[in-house]
Amino acid sequence: MPVARTTSARATLAAAAFLAVAPPALAEDVKGSSDHPLLGRYEGAEITQYMQSAYDEITLPAARITRENVKDPGAWQIDVAGKVTRIRYEGPPGRSPLEVMRNYQKALEAKGFEIAYFCREKECSEVSLAELWNAGRGKIGLTSNWGSSIYLLARRSQEGRQ
Repeated sequence: MPVARTTSARATLAAAAFLAVAPPALAEDVKGSSDHPLLGRYEGAEITQYMQSAYDEITLPAARITRENVKDPGAWQIDVAGKVTRIRYEGPPGRSPLEVMRNYQKALEAKGFEIAYFCREKECSEVSLAELWNAGRGKIGLTSNWGSSIYLLARRSQEGRQ
């Protein structure tokens, strides 16, 4: 699950589920990885990709992509900058992507985050999966399978700033 966190005026957290089919036995986390301190992990999941940068800029989908707004990225995406942590989780076996994401949603809301955008599968874009992926400029590894895609964008004010 990729996570983006800014240290600028806005704290933004983005998550996408990549949990189509988990292997029966999960291997160890990627060396040098760790859970995001604000969120942690869903029990039984493993970290399969991890990257952290002190400062980066990314673009995230923030609304449904439609045939009408696809050529106006400002209508459906936002740019964020700051410290960025990208985490991709796999598994756990026997759990649906929706169950995992609803648990993350509850955890984020309990920590004061507002859910800015939540979509499942083809609800995210009526144009193509490529448009959603391209919105992240390939930097956060958005899913490539509509059958198990769930996307969540949450934000919270930081020290009274939005």
